[in-house]
Amino acid sequence: PDDETARKFEKIEVLSSSDDLNEALRQAAQNLFSALHRLDHAGLDIIYAEPVPEIGLGRAIMDRLRKAEGMG
Repeated sequence: PDDETARKFEKIEVLSSSDDLNEALRQAAQNLFSALHRLDHAGLDIIYAEPVPEIGLGRAIMDRLRKAEGMG
């Protein structure tokens, strides 16, 4: 996230630093479960996630985020 966005939140997890979409989605998919686990145990009231393009691994990432949204 940019600096302005980052200042709005207490904790930020960056799942990928790649500028290449395919590599970014691969890294994000690989890091998503542990990031959700850490954020869930951080005692936060709300977890926001930026959407990713729903192509390839992006679809799986968004499906997992939607499932996490329904938990609580």
